[in-house]
Amino acid sequence: MIKMIATDMDGTLLNSKKQLTQRSIKAIKAVKNMGIHFSVASGRQYYNIYNVFKQHGLEKNVSFLAENGTIVFDRGKLIFANKLGDNIVKAAVELARKTPHVYPVLCGVNSAYIEDNHPKIISEFNKYFDRRQFLSNVLECLKYDTITKIALLDTTANAETYLYPIFKRFEKHYQVLVSGVEWVDLINKGVNKGTAVEMIGDLYNSSFEHRMAFGDYLNDLALLKACKYSFSVANAHETLKRAAYKICPSNDDDGVAKTLIEWFNLKF
Repeated sequence: MIKMIATDMDGTLLNSKKQLTQRSIKAIKAVKNMGIHFSVASGRQYYNIYNVFKQHGLEKNVSFLAENGTIVFDRGKLIFANKLGDNIVKAAVELARKTPHVYPVLCGVNSAYIEDNHPKIISEFNKYFDRRQFLSNVLECLKYDTITKIALLDTTANAETYLYPIFKRFEKHYQVLVSGVEWVDLINKGVNKGTAVEMIGDLYNSSFEHRMAFGDYLNDLALLKACKYSFSVANAHETLKRAAYKICPSNDDDGVAKTLIEWFNLKF
């Protein structure tokens, strides 16, 4: 019996227009009404994910596993924040400053921070971060916020082949995750979407056998491995498809919603 559902947002639950479809909204409401705990595991900022769900009346009784699992809010309460050390933040920012076409975003508990006004980073910053600040020196935020993730934007959209190899040097002590075609995230080892799901699973008495998950990209691998019934959408990275229990329809074909409707025989 499924007791908990966890899903990624971009490329998975949301369509290519970054929208929740009416079918998805109805399916989420239906499974929540069945008493199944719903969680969102995303690389996005908590405040951004929360607002997306709130505008559709879905925010109540939901766990938000934000910033790739480094910040976790449950029913509106912060229950976990995994701090990155100041030294690694400084080192990563300095490397980003020297690397063409790469811009750092420092992701904190209270806000996200950038220091560049390149049109592409402004556009992406406004898209994924609802609480955001522009600083002349982004490292100033270390004085007053807890930074849990460094998100690195590659404006050439070659994160896996260009950006990741440059920042791979940090992998001995940290996780360097390709989280999209334009993004690489740097976080502490031992924390990810999977560990965040296990944390919420413990809270709601949902073990591995009772969890269902959906994802599309490499930062979702740990999420899928933490759940027995793991689905990759048809548009997913090939690595994720090989790791999944099953492949479901694409995000633009309402793969998450269609799977929930079929699995739980939903009627609406």
